Amino acid sequence: LPSKRPASSANGRRGRRRSTGRGSPTDAGPPLGAAPRSGVAGTAPAAPFADVAIAALLAAGRWLVPPGTEPTRAGAGDVVILHAFCAGLVESALLETALLALVAEHPAGVLLAGVHVPRDPAEGEPARVAGWRDEVGASHPILLDDDAAVARALGIAGLPAAAVLDATGRPVALVHGHDRVPEVADAVGLALAEEA
Repeated sequence: LPSKRPASSANGRRGRRRSTGRGSPTDAGPPLGAAPRSGVAGTAPAAPFADVAIAALLAAGRWLVPPGTEPTRAGAGDVVILHAFCAGLVESALLETALLALVAEHPAGVLLAGVHVPRDPAEGEPARVAGWRDEVGASHPILLDDDAAVARALGIAGLPAAAVLDATGRPVALVHGHDRVPEVADAVGLALAEEA
């Protein structure tokens, strides 16, 4: 996980923090930073975890829900794309835009939800996340994953990433990087085919 310390001490040097968002390890688990560049990372097998654990984490989480929308119905018969992101990363906005277009191609049966993993407490402020959501034109609920519990449970190693869950809540794919949307689309297609 990114350190909760100020940027000047998080990497041991003074000055600007790199845009990759990489931080130092914490007792809670491995570092979570920006996804490696295209061609280095791709679709990874979904992390081994109990589907019940993810459902419980999602149900117990703190959600930022836009007015007029319902909280995510993960596991309620729809394929769910969980977009793990940090509002401070440009790559997160690029992936969000592509995922919104992908979900628009499947108006019934595919839900998009965000999982915001901040690099520092200021990035985790609900008003800041809501401003990012409005800026990118999203209208879906966003889980405020301040301690990265959901991201870790999903096996997310870098941001942004997309986890695809089938209609039963079982993980189908985990894709790291903002330019891997065709792989997310393939996973959604497979999950929808299994459902039919």
